[in-house]
Amino acid sequence: MSLEQPDDKVQVTYVYLHPGNDDQEHFCGKTKVVDFVPKKASELPIWDSGVPTSSEVEILLRPVRLYNDPFRRGNNKLVLCDTLSDDMTPLPSNHRQPCLEAMEAAKDEHPWFGLEQEYMLMDVNDNWPLGWPKGGYPEDIHLPHVLYHSAVGANKQFGRDVMDAHFRACLYAGVNISGENAEAMPSQWEYQVTYVFSHPAKDGLEHLCNKSRVIDFVPKQASDLPVWDCGLVTDTVTEMVLRPVRLYNDPFRGGNNKLVLCDTLTPDMTPMGSNHRQSCREAMEAAKGEHPWFSLEQEYLLLDASDNWPLGWPKGGYPESISSPNVHYLYGVGANIQCGRDVMEAHFRACLYAGVNISGENAEAITGQWEYQVGPCEGIRIGDDVLMSRYLLHRVAEDLRIAVTFDPKPIPNMPGSGAHMNFSTEKMRAKGGLTEIERAIEKLSKRHEKHLALYDPHEGADNARRLIGSQFYGSDMNTFTSGVGNRGASIRIPKRVAQEGRGYMEDRRPAANCDPYMVAEALVRTCLLNE
Repeated sequence: MSLEQPDDKVQVTYVYLHPGNDDQEHFCGKTKVVDFVPKKASELPIWDSGVPTSSEVEILLRPVRLYNDPFRRGNNKLVLCDTLSDDMTPLPSNHRQPCLEAMEAAKDEHPWFGLEQEYMLMDVNDNWPLGWPKGGYPEDIHLPHVLYHSAVGANKQFGRDVMDAHFRACLYAGVNISGENAEAMPSQWEYQVTYVFSHPAKDGLEHLCNKSRVIDFVPKQASDLPVWDCGLVTDTVTEMVLRPVRLYNDPFRGGNNKLVLCDTLTPDMTPMGSNHRQSCREAMEAAKGEHPWFSLEQEYLLLDASDNWPLGWPKGGYPESISSPNVHYLYGVGANIQCGRDVMEAHFRACLYAGVNISGENAEAITGQWEYQVGPCEGIRIGDDVLMSRYLLHRVAEDLRIAVTFDPKPIPNMPGSGAHMNFSTEKMRAKGGLTEIERAIEKLSKRHEKHLALYDPHEGADNARRLIGSQFYGSDMNTFTSGVGNRGASIRIPKRVAQEGRGYMEDRRPAANCDPYMVAEALVRTCLLNE
């Protein structure tokens, strides 16, 4: 009830551990009203509590540490209590006193501790893990395409709302919580101290992950933040170092909270084998006088997280064929045509808030398939903004229990998903720039196979499923083609660019799951550095 609380009435909840018949300590709480605002635990009176296992025994509750109450808020408090017997000695189950004595004896050593608390969320209806098939198990973590640890996505994580609410409650209370991350199974979480990074997995793909920490200042740039680390799910011996490289606003927590994109490094501070940002940055530095601009058109398909079937499709079936005269999905509107617009809109807003240079969106060729555009960005920022935009998409869809796939051909015999890269230089954008564009296309024609090997994470195998010719099915990957206004070509020159004689070109070959750093680097090295 939203009722005002009298100023001279403060609710204090005594929190303590109660021994049970199962030899476990159970958290308990009981509340009393005091007529003052306590500043420290010692100001509060000792209280007592009955013991359910004995009608003749009481335990005494001695306040030892005061916290703010995140549930009642205002001047109300929580107070952690020691549990004592009648003679004021600690209960056998209370180990705080000997710990306190040990800390006092070693205080000159200034011992510090940080505890990583793992836990599992359960469905209260059946005490089965949250999000698991009833009576069954999630996909094996040893499967190549499964990554739960630090992961994001509706088909990978459950209970983020609990984790986030708990995190905020601890911060408000004054608990020195310093971070959090998802653990090794769905619904298993760990408190720790948000870094966004790509994690290599056995399927050869980079999985976007995150873990959060608490700091005591508002960072202005990524370099203000400390380097951190992360365990590798695929290797229990190796750690991955996380180096902050670009800072964004956090659209989920708001306020002064931030997201930071991170480089992934080995312990000797060299890039992980799957991290291509450094080599891309070197190429951009070498070509910075050309002022290369990039815009990436990211296509994706939304899936029902309960069965990984495309959102809005008949279960196990297919939507009406795009060749039907009464069906128009591309750019279409209407409940019988589109599904997932709420995801698209929320993602668009999240990118704008975060500071991602998102520049457009549209529905794509089949129900549940969408596209957004990032750019124009100069240099390395295209890779940074694309990765952060992908993370934000997974994170937004997760809240709506919808999964996202960037697979270039998730459903056979249906349109695939690409990541067309628009590219230009200062000379291409200037008067007479069409000549520069045509010169770059000529260079690309001689390195077609090399680029295809870089345009999906499986060295062309993914695109082999997608690039089979025609507008909706991509260009034929076996033949390099280019043309004005030709959306079935490898490289398209937009008609307005040809008419104006300057502008940009569109490389339509990259797959939706491409590494944007590798694509941008390949274009620069071929077209500008002549490598």
